[in-house]
Amino acid sequence: MQNYAALMQSLSALGKLENLSVRRDDRPNSQIDEKSAPADISIQVYSQGNLVAEGSGLPATLRRTIEQGAGALMWSVRMIGVALAFLAPWIIALAAAIGIVRGVRRSRRHRGELGTQATGLCAKRTFCPLSLR
Repeated sequence: MQNYAALMQSLSALGKLENLSVRRDDRPNSQIDEKSAPADISIQVYSQGNLVAEGSGLPATLRRTIEQGAGALMWSVRMIGVALAFLAPWIIALAAAIGIVRGVRRSRRHRGELGTQATGLCAKRTFCPLSLR
């Protein structure tokens, strides 16, 4: 165990470490000397061809491109939702105000038409069922 740090440093200098396992079984209720304690280290060294780096190539590039495109699309949909949530109450209030104004204008116009019809009938001195008041 006293040479563990130096061993790991020399292994790291060789390249990327993957699936390194270190196992140590200490006996319970025993005096442990850290420097001379035995350790079982299993190492598998293999070399992978570096023709195409890991995480590159056509499938990985397509996968990343599709993921980024889907992410950008979802961001756009989210921003449209935020804009609609912000604008919807204002649009509803404006539409209600326009509807109220139009309704008031229609009722005034309708009252005016009824008034002129009633005045015309009563001016002829015929039967006048509508009262002006």
